[in-house]
Amino acid sequence: AVTLQPDPNESIDLVVYAPTYLRGDQALAIIPEGTLDGMTRRTWSVSLPAPVGSIQVTTNLHPVTPIVLTAFEWAGLSVRGYEVRWHAPDEWLGREFARSERETRTEVAGAIETIAARIAELTKGVCVDDDGFLVAL
Repeated sequence: AVTLQPDPNESIDLVVYAPTYLRGDQALAIIPEGTLDGMTRRTWSVSLPAPVGSIQVTTNLHPVTPIVLTAFEWAGLSVRGYEVRWHAPDEWLGREFARSERETRTEVAGAIETIAARIAELTKGVCVDDDGFLVAL
């Protein structure tokens, strides 16, 4: 048997999949440092500064349900997703990080986890990383 494990150094982004819709005003209530970038009837986007770069939270329907969600009764053919993503500065992309940069990245990861946990709690959702693994927060 093969054991698959996510690479903790690959990505710190998370997606919360949920059975309920979180409105833009509700998102701002749980992300008070955020700014509403845009909102339509079914989607919204919130940005906030990170120690380096920025964090963006967006919502949309995901047309393909991740396989890890098949055990959840509410996960149908498409699901609502709340993406919490770090936008690192260009000079940070595609290279190894120095120790101080790894520490900063860890700090940003903590902020992403906090935001994702707040969204998951409010929407009764679950967190999934970019490798498709469930994440307990």
